Amino acid sequence: RAYLHLLNQQGQTKTVPLAHPHTDSISCVALNTPYITSDVSGAVQPNHTAVGSYDGSIVLYSTTDGTLIHVFEGPTDVEWLRFHPRGGTVLLVGSIADGTIWMYHTPSKQCLQVFVGHEGGVTDGAFTPDGKAIVSCGQDGTVRVWAPKKGVCKHVFRLVDNMNGGGGGEEG
Repeated sequence: RAYLHLLNQQGQTKTVPLAHPHTDSISCVALNTPYITSDVSGAVQPNHTAVGSYDGSIVLYSTTDGTLIHVFEGPTDVEWLRFHPRGGTVLLVGSIADGTIWMYHTPSKQCLQVFVGHEGGVTDGAFTPDGKAIVSCGQDGTVRVWAPKKGVCKHVFRLVDNMNGGGGGEEG
């Protein structure tokens, strides 16, 4: 079970049990708080906490009170989560089991892209600071650079093997 620990301005804490009944270990947590900005209408985006689990669940909660917002359908064995650095409304999710990366738009609760290319689990990933690319690394010994809007792999860097040369290559 997951819990949200809230700290108020007076330094008092409150522990809130989160609603989703995970059936396997919680593997990762991400907060969009550092990335919150105003949207085009001037409204400030909400504070969200995303929780990922090896049961394949990706659960979005309100950071302010722990209210469950949405459970996303997606990959199995969620290994990591990252919010987009511009606005915090796009969530990136990586799978250690099937080697995929999923990208969600949290306000619409829709999957925007599924990135396929790693030949093993995706161990980590993130948006670049400007949010215009995604970088991921996998158990296949590659680091991949992805185009988020197009969903294609722009470049693959391969682990150097026994001093036989480096590997860069283009895909997609």
